[in-house]
Amino acid sequence: MSRKRLRTSQETRRWMLAFVIIFASLGSMRIAEQPAAAVGSYNNANIADIALGYVGQWGGNACINAGRSGYTGGTPGGQQYDGQCRAFVNCIVWMASGKTQWLGGGAGDYFKRFYDLGAQQITDINALARGDIVQSGHGVHTYIIVSRVSGSTFNVVDSNHSLDEKVQTYNRTVVLDANNRAFRLGTLFGEFNSTIGNNSVAVSTSTNGRLEVVGVNTNQPVGQSNIYHKWQQSPGGNWSGWKLVAGYLK
Repeated sequence: MSRKRLRTSQETRRWMLAFVIIFASLGSMRIAEQPAAAVGSYNNANIADIALGYVGQWGGNACINAGRSGYTGGTPGGQQYDGQCRAFVNCIVWMASGKTQWLGGGAGDYFKRFYDLGAQQITDINALARGDIVQSGHGVHTYIIVSRVSGSTFNVVDSNHSLDEKVQTYNRTVVLDANNRAFRLGTLFGEFNSTIGNNSVAVSTSTNGRLEVVGVNTNQPVGQSNIYHKWQQSPGGNWSGWKLVAGYLK
């Protein structure tokens, strides 16, 4: 074999060896996983809107309407401890998602079920939106974001804040860290819901079992229609968008 052919053959082998090394390296590399997207196609704000309809009530009433115990996961809803903060949120999410997302379980790990459902974790406090859920520790507290007041102060809604299993809405300072994590289970839509007054929402059950939420836009000029409602399209099913109803309420 001529020296030129030998040199060419050696160069070819070196290039082939280089490609083998490169592909072997790529094969051993772990491709960075993308954050899981929120699996719910429903409006994320539904979580807050429905929860606000229970302000002043026993949190377990949400589980009665959900038809499932937020504490045990069994039926019927409205059992002992269903007014606890996480049990209340479990039932609210169950209704808002059209009975497709259940936050119960986790064997004592209060963050696990969010990850199991593919919830989007929100780490930037400026990115928090209506309907996001904040879990503090394992069983410390669970609450729902309603609106931002200013800075790190948010209006929230939850149950058992005063250890009485009652649903309240109030302002609190929100901190996000390893022990206080925020999650989004639905999808953000630019809808009317962001302008609803924090205490101007009510929820009711129709004769055929569908839930309906009524809200008042407190920012609407006097004299203009400011009553909106949304409803389940079937019992336990998907939700409609907000629809304007003729009329004005202060």
